[in-house]
Amino acid sequence: MPRPTPHLMQTLQILDGADTFLRPLDGQPLVLGAARDADLVLRADGVAPHHARIDFLGDVARLHAVDGEVVVGGRK
Repeated sequence: MPRPTPHLMQTLQILDGADTFLRPLDGQPLVLGAARDADLVLRADGVAPHHARIDFLGDVARLHAVDGEVVVGGRK
């Protein structure tokens, strides 16, 4: 009989200069940006009010550009 797959805890790592912050992800959509109503407020030059959104499909996280540009590993 197959064993159930354990739920994996996902964490978003935020790098701010020499500081590192960790935000646990609970599988709910998360909006990142400079606006006060963003789920994760980022205060930096070039961050749009609702810059990006993280959505989940099961245990898979997907990052989408909303009002800003998203570059991952040098690719848009």
